[in-house]
Amino acid sequence: MGPAVDRELVVGVPCAGFTRWSEELNDDEAQLPTKVAEGDVTKAEEAGEHVRNTPIIDKIRGALKDLLKSLVDLGRSYSYVLLTLAVSFDGMSSSGIFAFAPKVCEIIFGLPVTSSALYFGLSMIPGFAIGSLMGGWISKKIGVDCKKLLRWILTMYMVSGMAIFVYLMYCKEPPRAYVELNNGIRTCSSECACADSLYDPVCGENGVEYQSPCHAGCAAFNSTTMVYSNCSCITSARMQPNSTAYVTAGVTSIATHGACARNCEAYRVPLFFIVLFLMGFSGALAAPSYMAATLRLVPPKQRAFGLGMQRCLIRIIGTIPGPMIYGYAMDNACAQWQSSCGQRGACLVYDSRKVGLFVFGLAFGLRIVGTTFISLAYLVYKPNVAIEEEKCDNADDVKLTNGGVK
Repeated sequence: MGPAVDRELVVGVPCAGFTRWSEELNDDEAQLPTKVAEGDVTKAEEAGEHVRNTPIIDKIRGALKDLLKSLVDLGRSYSYVLLTLAVSFDGMSSSGIFAFAPKVCEIIFGLPVTSSALYFGLSMIPGFAIGSLMGGWISKKIGVDCKKLLRWILTMYMVSGMAIFVYLMYCKEPPRAYVELNNGIRTCSSECACADSLYDPVCGENGVEYQSPCHAGCAAFNSTTMVYSNCSCITSARMQPNSTAYVTAGVTSIATHGACARNCEAYRVPLFFIVLFLMGFSGALAAPSYMAATLRLVPPKQRAFGLGMQRCLIRIIGTIPGPMIYGYAMDNACAQWQSSCGQRGACLVYDSRKVGLFVFGLAFGLRIVGTTFISLAYLVYKPNVAIEEEKCDNADDVKLTNGGVK
């Protein structure tokens, strides 16, 4: 009996207070206004009945009017429009570079495509991750002052743009004895009847790269050492340029399978990817501020719609056409195309110098356009009355939370 009584006391004593507390709660609730005027109920029912009886055409017309009104409200915020255009052109540049980055690195430095993709990911992804974290902290420190946010965005946009000059780096290509590079002139391999579409590059011991073993005039192949021998078109000395063509003749020599190695200093490739890391880092520092500035540039009731419209324009203006524009530039840098039955196929050889110049020109030009739009957004910015009132309300809420008096 003793333990049972103790358990009842342990459970019953705390529960004894619930009855009185619930009675007090009921008394308090009884004092609250719980009834709604019958007239208000009738008006609400009539409004709901009117909405249900409205024709679908009228509903669509009303929705379109609301959409148009929202678009007009967003268009009146010139800073928002200019900032959206700046982000769109930045998306055009970044999407194009990201789409062809492994290929560009492969062409400029002669890296294997798998290695260039790996190095690009290892340089850009950590830069974006670290930059986004620090950018969020910096944006928090800047606060809700939209003028400061736009100034920070402009600064980081210009700093990251300086890294675009890294695409002017390149490694010197070896001389090539290709059909199209020689203006269609065949040399000693004419008797071999080599197809122009045949592409299996070999590197002669004279340092010249040939389109295929057939174009090098090779007659024997050692599958163990991957070496071609008895190559009638390869001389022991480097070819001498004759206008735009290279002509070879003389003592036969050997060739190894694969393209010739680039004449590239050891520091170039690491420096290239280090600069890419810094470009991703500095660009990501401004990413959170883009969002914060957008939210401060539109009326409070239009923020969700403003973000959605900005994402839509970024896709239409930037990220969708970006890869197509860069792809067109890459096609113009092609030195020799693969052809079959008179139809042009894939690009066999790119001019690495042209690829670097085209990528740099596009990226730098789009960066100038984006910088111009951000500068104009900063210059024409005018505080919105509704946003300033909300800012004051937020400041008062902070004071109350910290124990102040409103």
